[in-house]
Amino acid sequence: MFRFLHASRWLLLAAFLLAMLPADSHAQFMSARRLGMGGAPVPGCGPGAEGVNVAYRAVPRPQHGCRAMSLPIGALPLIANPPVLDPDDPDFNAYELANLLMTMPWNYSLSSPETPSNDIGVSIGRNSLSVDLGDVGQLLPRDASEHAVVARLPVLAVGYKRAFVGVSPLVHAENSMAINAPLQRALIDGEAFAPLTRYEVTDDAIGQAAVQGMLGWAQPLWIPADDPRGGRSGLYGGVRARLIRGLAYADAQSVAGFTTADTLFGDDAVDVAYSSRLRTSTPEDGGFGRGFDAGVVLVAGRTEVGFAVNDIATELNWKVRERLVQEDSTGDVVETTLAEGQPWTSRIPATGQLTVTTRVAGFLLASAATRDALGRTTGCAGVERWIGFLALRAGVSRDLQRQTQTSGGIGLRFGRFGLDAGVATHSRNLTHERSTELGAGFAFYR
Repeated sequence: MFRFLHASRWLLLAAFLLAMLPADSHAQFMSARRLGMGGAPVPGCGPGAEGVNVAYRAVPRPQHGCRAMSLPIGALPLIANPPVLDPDDPDFNAYELANLLMTMPWNYSLSSPETPSNDIGVSIGRNSLSVDLGDVGQLLPRDASEHAVVARLPVLAVGYKRAFVGVSPLVHAENSMAINAPLQRALIDGEAFAPLTRYEVTDDAIGQAAVQGMLGWAQPLWIPADDPRGGRSGLYGGVRARLIRGLAYADAQSVAGFTTADTLFGDDAVDVAYSSRLRTSTPEDGGFGRGFDAGVVLVAGRTEVGFAVNDIATELNWKVRERLVQEDSTGDVVETTLAEGQPWTSRIPATGQLTVTTRVAGFLLASAATRDALGRTTGCAGVERWIGFLALRAGVSRDLQRQTQTSGGIGLRFGRFGLDAGVATHSRNLTHERSTELGAGFAFYR
């Protein structure tokens, strides 16, 4: 039993850490202007507005818009002091690496939570065994840990009048991991392992990548007869049909665990079991799929309200190879092919976003609520005020851990060129403790 715990500790730890990765880690890559406003979208500034809401293709650009570019200032300390990757090195720390993956240091870290210690204590008695994971035990989830990411990368599109065509990559990943109650008590609460007890970890994962061609239509649905505020007021709508070609697919339903004997250190061997059912597909076996996006935008003077739903009824067809990987009675891992070229249909869950922006007494107010692929909702709101060539910004957001985060920033404008800086708190780490990051970038104004 002890040999099993020693050999599998890094495998189980990696599964735990991967399962705890958050879906909102992309938030740090936004422009420094948006970072200072809590992540709230800014009309006419920054890439991707029409990628999230197709109706924005029909909305006239504001008279005073901009394009922003964020700088990877957080990568400089990482290049100067790279992490230790060798597990045999005494300075190696798996939790530090996991935090690094969760944060993805595009922005510069001003403060970080203390890294959990690697120290693990093991107590062995005549017929007892207990493991004290210390700080690490508090990181393990008591309930099923889930995360999902649907990444719609920048769209390359060309249009003629109200119609347009485009192409874009698409990536979807999900993971759900759970440990049963006896293993929770042993690893989290520090209880001793009991005889004749099943200790088990289950993990379900899916990942798929594709390229999609788009055919869309966006147009004004209603324009007021008289719009004295710049000619943008109206109701706009858009739809986008997507023909998707699958490039790679994999899913796995895995179970790993062991059953203790009636005597922990007796002559009977511990019943160790591992099995995983896999489905995989390579580019040559990827088929075609389809999906739909829809959105509307209402512009009323200085106020904009947008609502979009993406990946409506999105499915992809594949020919997959099905395999069963499991441990046999001798302890060897054996792989068995169950089927080749098996038809399979995968799905990408729908997501949605509601945005509201307005200008009041010289202040820009912006907010957004986003529904992710697991049905979880996050929200953010921000404010911006220009005083001559200086912009002052502040924001607040509610993350997936239901923690309130705050931010602030400034902007400087010199003609058509600008500099932006923003500071924001976040909880993208293993302990979900509040940390602070700095973002910086350029802006190009029209």
